[in-house]
Formats: sequence, structure tokens, C-alpha cells
Amino acid sequence: MKDITERKKAEQQKEFDRRNLKALINNTTDLIWSVDRDIKLITSNKAFDEWFTLKSGKPVKRCTNVLEAEWNEEVLIRWRKNYERAFSGEKLTEVEFFDSATETWSKVSFHPIRKGDAVIGAACYSRNITEKKKNEKIIRDERTLLRTLVDNLPFNVYAKDIHSKKTLANRGDCEFMGASSEKEALGKDDADFFSDEFARKTFMEEQQMFATGQPIIDEEEQYETNDGRKKWFLKSKIPLRNEDGQIIGLVGISYDITDRKKNEIAIAELNAQLNKRAEELTVSNAELERFAYVVSHDLLEPLRMVSNFLQLLRRKYAGQLDETADQYIHYAVDGAERMKTLILDLLEYSRVGTNSDQFIMTDMNEVTKSVLQTFNTSIQEKGALITIQKMPVIKANKTQMIQLLQNLLGNALKYNNSLVPEIEIGYKEKKDAWQFFVKDNGIGIEQKYFDKVFAIFQRLHNKNQYSGTGIGLAICKKIAEKHAGNIWIESSHGNGSTFFFTIKKQ
Repeated sequence: MKDITERKKAEQQKEFDRRNLKALINNTTDLIWSVDRDIKLITSNKAFDEWFTLKSGKPVKRCTNVLEAEWNEEVLIRWRKNYERAFSGEKLTEVEFFDSATETWSKVSFHPIRKGDAVIGAACYSRNITEKKKNEKIIRDERTLLRTLVDNLPFNVYAKDIHSKKTLANRGDCEFMGASSEKEALGKDDADFFSDEFARKTFMEEQQMFATGQPIIDEEEQYETNDGRKKWFLKSKIPLRNEDGQIIGLVGISYDITDRKKNEIAIAELNAQLNKRAEELTVSNAELERFAYVVSHDLLEPLRMVSNFLQLLRRKYAGQLDETADQYIHYAVDGAERMKTLILDLLEYSRVGTNSDQFIMTDMNEVTKSVLQTFNTSIQEKGALITIQKMPVIKANKTQMIQLLQNLLGNALKYNNSLVPEIEIGYKEKKDAWQFFVKDNGIGIEQKYFDKVFAIFQRLHNKNQYSGTGIGLAICKKIAEKHAGNIWIESSHGNGSTFFFTIKKQ
């Protein structure tokens, strides 16, 4: 008797492998089938049977022509040609097909089935790649969108490899280099487009960045074009890393700031000229202030002598001369007094600029109290009602604060014909300044005169109506400006006025 134990084991192993292979084939989602030379089905897995039934509307059978599952004439021709190529002995892999009915993509392979030297059919394999194709389309669309954006940005965008050779150049960068297209720029370095000095400097800079990994952000650089023009640009370069974190190149952005630099240079030159002019004006103003002070001070003595002698003349000869002579003496005395007042006011105006740096902590309550004492008689005579808020302590020139409030309160009393003059003095604290106000119920000022009243020697009324020289509000304006503030009016004719002034916080 012959021992067939080993043969039986081999047969059992072969059967086991066959069953496992069949189970594997029937449980894959990929389509597997084979056809004879008439394109009739020989074998198929479960996935193919389900697909065929879905496409053809009838159950699959052996010897069925598999092309019955495809009704699109154009695709049908492609399938037939690929089968025929396999029958001729050609091995085809990853042939893509699109099913317009189900909007699915497949990748199919065709392998000849041989029996001896003859090809008796074809074994086929198909995998659904719809999701892959969708992802590829998304990626293509994103790349197209990104490239469109990059090419139309108003600055140069480029990429380089580890050897500083261009791997990307947008439209702006090509124009900057003088390249006709990106193709002309790829694989080249700056030495192909710029001066040796510029290219060498750029190469060393980029190699240093590759070594350290430190990006270059918003750095200004100047270069000279081939035609000799000097241009400025602002550049940023960032290391480009792979998935392992290794630096494989860089991404750069730069844009032309030549016009901006020209403007900055022009502005700097203009500022230098303005600063020089301001210094000259400061010296000139200081000299004018000293001149005004000296002149007004030195004029007082001879004017005082003229005034005294005129008054003596009037007292001694009043009534002894004719009426015309008395009138002439009166005019001379009155003119001398008015000139004395004008010179004293001019002296006060010139003094504003001589001690403006003497800023100390000043209690505005004490300032207001001092000013009220000055006008105590006038307040009582007019029966004026004065309302004063509790005032702050500020850093300022105390003498000038008294002078400023004194002029404003004096005007509020002077230009007021009300039966009961009402005056309010107060303030509001702002972020960077103290804002004070003096409000009255006087005759008011028309808006068209708001600027005029702050000009020196400008008066809205003749001296017979209201006395004064037209310097008081000019002094107020100068004091406010010396304290980095300003002064303005809110008023209308016949409805009173409110004068505001600010003092910058120190």
C-alpha cells in the first residue's frame, strides 16, 4: 500500500488557500472579474456582481457580455479597446474611467490570461477612486486659486531651494528680475539677474538664515538697477521646512517702497527746514519780545513827563485861555493817558513770553479769589452774581493764570448791560488737559468776529462805548498757547458769551 499522507496534506493546504483567497476576493470592495475573448464573464467576485446588477438592471450570469453594463457609447468604445489590447498580450494598469451616470471614477487594470502561447481571455481589477479624484480636484482648485492670488499680489513673491535657486516666482518677481516668465527664472539664482555684489550679499544672507533658522522680517534694502536707478524695497524671508522640520528652502516677499522712501526723505528735509525756520522764528520772537519790553518800558518815562506837564498846564491855565485852547489841552491829556494805557498793555503782552517756563503747582481756587478781589468794587457797583466752581490744582504759571482770568472776568463785567450781570467760572477735566470757562449774560459777539477778537489791537467797539486797547484777549490767547492749550468762544449777539481755554496737563 502506498503512503499518500503528504499528498493529502498538500491537497488540504491548497484547498485551504483557495478558500481563503476566495473569501478575500469576495469581501473586498474592489471589482475583480475575468472574461474570455468574446468579453463574456468567466469569473467574478461579489463586488462585481453587485455593480453589474446595479448598472444593467439584471442579475449577473456566467457567459454574460460584461459590456452590457455600460451604455455610454464613448466609454463603451474605450472599454472594448482596452479588452482587445489585453487579448493581444498587452498588460494595462491603472486605466481611468468616469461613469457620468453615477459620477464615479474608477482605475482599472487588464491582464492577459494565457494558455500556452495563446491568450484566452483577460483578468480585470477595478478600484473606485472617486474620493481621490475629488480630493485631487480640490487640491488643483486650491492651487489654481492660490497661484492666481500670488501672481496678482501687488508685491514680489518667490521661493528658493537650499542653494538659493528660484523654485517659484510670481508675476511681480519676474518683472522685478527682468525675466520674461517664471520658466526663465526657475533654477536660477540672483547672480543671473542682479549685480555680483547684490547677489553675493543676498546669498550670504540666505545661507546664514538656513544655518540659524532665523527669519528676516520687514528689512529695508537698497539696490541699483541696470540702468543706474536706485530703488528701495522692503523684504521678508521665512525658512521653508519639510514634514521632519528640516529646512529645505525659503519663501520670500518683497515690495517696492522707492516712492515711500522718496517721500520720507522729502519730508525729513522739509522738517529740517521747518525746524531751522522755527529756531530762527523763536530767536526772532524772543528778540521782538525783548524789544517790545524795552521800548514800552523806556517810553513810559518821557510819556509820564509829557502827561504830567499837560495836566499842570490844564490846572494852571484852565479857563484863562479861550475855549478852543482848553479843548486842545483836554485832547492832549486824554491822548497821553490812552497812550500810557496802551504801552502798559503792550508791556504786559511782551512779558507773557519772558517767564513762560516758570510752571509750578497752582491752586486755581487761589487764582480765582485773587481775581475777584481785584474786581470787588466793580462787582458791587454792578450788583453782579458770580458763581464759581471748586477749582483744581494744576501745573502752570500762576501769574499768567491770574492775568488770563483777570482779562476774561474784566470783559464779562465790562461788556454787560444786564440789570443783574451773571457770571459763572468753572472747568471740566479732559484726558490730556484742563478745560476752563468763563460764562456771562452780556452783550455777546457775532460769530464772524470770533477770530478777530483774539488779534492784537483789534476792537469791536469804539473807545466812547467801551474803553480798552484791544490787547486783553490777545494776551489770553498767548498765555493759553504758552501752556500748550487754546482758547475759543461760544456766543451770539445779545445772548452772552462763554470763553473756553485749555491748559495741558503736565
